Amino acid sequence: MKISKSIYLILIYLMAWMANPVHVLASNKPEQIVKILSDRQMAHQGEQFKIFAEYNTSDGNKTTGLGIKVYYDSSCVTLKSSEFYDSGDSGIISIPLHKQDRDNDDGDERTDYSISIGWLFWTQSWPKDQDIPFNVMTLTFIVNCHSNCQLANFNVTSTSEDINYQFSGFNHQVHVLDTYRSDINKDCWVNLIDAIELLKHLSQE
Repeated sequence: MKISKSIYLILIYLMAWMANPVHVLASNKPEQIVKILSDRQMAHQGEQFKIFAEYNTSDGNKTTGLGIKVYYDSSCVTLKSSEFYDSGDSGIISIPLHKQDRDNDDGDERTDYSISIGWLFWTQSWPKDQDIPFNVMTLTFIVNCHSNCQLANFNVTSTSEDINYQFSGFNHQVHVLDTYRSDINKDCWVNLIDAIELLKHLSQE
């Protein structure tokens, strides 16, 4: 029995959908994109640095909002402060939630904490009065003193997205360096105490 080309293509599509229905149905949708970036690629123990969540869309259009969750490894870094894009009076912004990642939602066992937030507009007008790409989240971290990690992982997933879009997230890593050589007493601070310790060491030689 001969099968027409159109029926053949439909069968191929159905087989692909059965194998991965979400991917097939979403493949033609534009993307809401979040890239995790940092203000430096390397940071010494005891140093602060910033992590940014940069938002964009593949078609350049506004949407009804987005919900994201950013993950980090608390054995490497400590969260010091956080800032989030404020949509103003229009729409809804959720309360930022900082908690342990007990369910390993990002699939990375090294990350154990997350910060989540979301924005919702009734019409496709988000972000309001803001050109894209732009930063929806800025997180300030400090590298833990005497940390054994060499890479600090920062991952991102979506908690919600515009129904007409699919989500695409790009993770990031910051290289963790040992304390400065001038940090004589290894307390992650370079100050007068280190100078005194150095003088004591030199006087004993």
